Amino acid sequence: MPDFKAIPFRLNMKEPMRMLSGNGASATLVSTLLDLDLHRTGEVSVVFCGHESTQLGMIDAYHLSSLVDYLTRQSQIRATLEGELDRHLSKWDKGKRLRRGADIWKDVRISGVTFMNPKTPATIQEATESARRFLSGTVHPPKVLMDSLVANTTPPPPSSEYTLELAADWKDSHVRLACFRDGELDEFRLE
Repeated sequence: MPDFKAIPFRLNMKEPMRMLSGNGASATLVSTLLDLDLHRTGEVSVVFCGHESTQLGMIDAYHLSSLVDYLTRQSQIRATLEGELDRHLSKWDKGKRLRRGADIWKDVRISGVTFMNPKTPATIQEATESARRFLSGTVHPPKVLMDSLVANTTPPPPSSEYTLELAADWKDSHVRLACFRDGELDEFRLE
């Protein structure tokens, strides 16, 4: 478990918010660990997503673990995003009019971070029913086979999960989202 006392940050809380995916809390994150090329003002807007069953505005240990992961991986996130943005630009800026590599941060910044709750894995009952359907007609499948199928149906939740919203000074209307799970880029998409 990370030592949260050793991580310098402050959350300036905003109003609690209701979201499509449940309840959430919003804040401005301020930290000396934020890369100033990625966060030009040394702060960034953040949202902590909750579940419908949680209280409005709640932040839990999983959120804090993801926050610490985000703050302590700034150089890795930067390098990953530079490579991903270079790949992204190579598809539609073939004339290389836009900056690449480390210079890209003159045109791009992280405008927001959403800290997720872990995706709820299938319950044991759902996994068991799915395994039984898979075995089609077997009333009492062997326990060892059932345990194996259930174990493979319910992956462990990630130790951290967050999505970065990238704002670019480019002449298009897209928002770029970079989703990280366990400190690694999981998905990069346009919206």
